Amino acid sequence: MREDEEIIIKTGRRLALQRSNFIDDWYMSYSPRNDNGNAEGNWKEWVEFAKKIIEKDKESSEKNTGVKQ
Repeated sequence: MREDEEIIIKTGRRLALQRSNFIDDWYMSYSPRNDNGNAEGNWKEWVEFAKKIIEKDKESSEKNTGVKQ
């Protein structure tokens, strides 16, 4: 990961999400521990990851619309 890239969501040591460098509004898996795109984790980490994605989406929607979800 380059220094200017931002991890959007992280769960565990090997499961994260970052913005794509090539396409706007596109996201890619990322493994902070391995410094590559091979995100991995146990079932519990993936469930927590999914919950964080849903929460981030709610926050984004609230910010854009001003309406609390």
